[in-house]
Amino acid sequence: PDDFTIPIDKLYAVDGDMFKLTRTAGNGNIIVAVNNGTGGSAGLFESTNSDPALTAINYNPDGLAFYAEKNTSNANQYVAAVVNLNNNLGRALGVQNNAPYPTGWVIGSLDPTDILEAALVVNNNHTDPNKPAIKTYGDVIVNSNVVASEFYGINKITIGDVNTGLFTTITPPATLGGPIDINSGANIHGDLFVDGDITATG
Repeated sequence: PDDFTIPIDKLYAVDGDMFKLTRTAGNGNIIVAVNNGTGGSAGLFESTNSDPALTAINYNPDGLAFYAEKNTSNANQYVAAVVNLNNNLGRALGVQNNAPYPTGWVIGSLDPTDILEAALVVNNNHTDPNKPAIKTYGDVIVNSNVVASEFYGINKITIGDVNTGLFTTITPPATLGGPIDINSGANIHGDLFVDGDITATG
């Protein structure tokens, strides 16, 4: 290949692509950037307009448009980070999809065989059956259903609409072996089986 002088720093002030490489045959990467220095990134993309600073498009129906991998990690280190540095405004990550439930799917069912075309799939591949997949430090607002094999509410569970006042709370026992506290009346449409004593006041 032809050599060229580094560094390259060119200005271009008209419409059109500034740098384009097209492979018409063969196998291999188009651009390889390796940084073995003491600092800096292997690639840096900056933009001052409203278009993305980096766009990745794959026209193959079975290929990824973007892939990030790291095969060495210490504790508390991440493969990728999406950070919004603007205070109070903006969102860090948007994930969109355009697929419904399959025909005949019963909402409320689990998906252990990975059938659903979800907008986001998070998988911890550790062999331990009990393992974390997602953790948050902030509220999770769900504008639809939550389906889970088990649900833990450490402090309390609120049922209903807090905006209208039509809600109640269920809190755990205050002492070991004590009762749960339901902060409202309860209508039971069906049989009630009690294995133990009943204490009624009022």
